[in-house]
Amino acid sequence: REPPEPTLDRARELLRAGQFLKAMRLARRLGAAPESLNPELSAAAKRMFHGGRCGELMVAVGEFSVPLPYDLASLIHQAQASGDHHAVVKNAIKLGVDREFHTEVNASIEAIAKSAPLEAAAWRRKIDARSDSSPG
Repeated sequence: REPPEPTLDRARELLRAGQFLKAMRLARRLGAAPESLNPELSAAAKRMFHGGRCGELMVAVGEFSVPLPYDLASLIHQAQASGDHHAVVKNAIKLGVDREFHTEVNASIEAIAKSAPLEAAAWRRKIDARSDSSPG
């Protein structure tokens, strides 16, 4: 079976199917701005925000500069509320906002430590190394 034609309509279909990052990759490949996928983009983001998939939205912000109806603080708080602590830590570091959201990142590391202490220690070392190597 042949893959579907790579078009903006296909990207919109992917959004409707909940495949947000695939849709963003296709739009980028087609040279289209994420905004060209509205209203499907906003509708998908809303479903993901309320469905516990804020980690993916944070990836979209970082990787594709997707304009969302939610700011980064809202995404981080919602991810924490849904228990996605790994997404909070990973994306805060990746987006370079781990200092700005120090309280949230530390709370998520503590939550991870309850079930995966070695992983939490690794995240803590990574953050400490970033702090030691940055100026100021």
